[in-house]
Amino acid sequence: MTGEFPTIPDTGFRLPITQGKKPHRIHPSLLRLSLTQTEPARPEKSLSPVSLYCCPENPPALLDPGIRPGVRLTRRIRVQTASHPVSMNLLLDSNTLVWFLEGAPELSETAADLIEKRDSRSLVSSVTSWELAVKSGLGRLRLPYALGEEFSRTIESIGLEILPLSPAALARTARLPRHHRDPFDRLLIAEAFEQNASLISPNVIFDSYGVQRIW
Repeated sequence: MTGEFPTIPDTGFRLPITQGKKPHRIHPSLLRLSLTQTEPARPEKSLSPVSLYCCPENPPALLDPGIRPGVRLTRRIRVQTASHPVSMNLLLDSNTLVWFLEGAPELSETAADLIEKRDSRSLVSSVTSWELAVKSGLGRLRLPYALGEEFSRTIESIGLEILPLSPAALARTARLPRHHRDPFDRLLIAEAFEQNASLISPNVIFDSYGVQRIW
């Protein structure tokens, strides 16, 4: 009939219904286009988040044993050159480091982009290696890679820099306010101040110390 659209088979496609309004009418040709040219659904990632800040009675999820470490290494490796001077210092906390190495979805896009920028100096504190070792030894965290010299070489090979714990940072830790008692966090905060670095972390407790946090 004139003015009527031809009948098409039911494809299961449904328009979203807006409360109080009729759905827009779509011409069948546009409907076929939307059904045939839509990207195929991506399989869900079975990545388990690594929570280093949870309570003992609520133990953290372990890294999926099927995850290959270094997923994010397939992306651009940052190389510092004279033509790319450092624009900012970044200090990664434990969660950020693990998620970055695994290419985990928990890592924010902002954090990933900053770490991978060629003109940023991304630091990994020796305190972070200590924290990972302690929590791994306590069974609160399982890592698919061994800590030690090999781990440090891997960190440096992808453009990250190991930051030794300095006496100045230790002294500054004693002067920090007592907002919380986590020794690893407090050392990271002190190092961030000493290095004039931004902390890359999802941990909002850092904000109470006045240190710049990015996430």
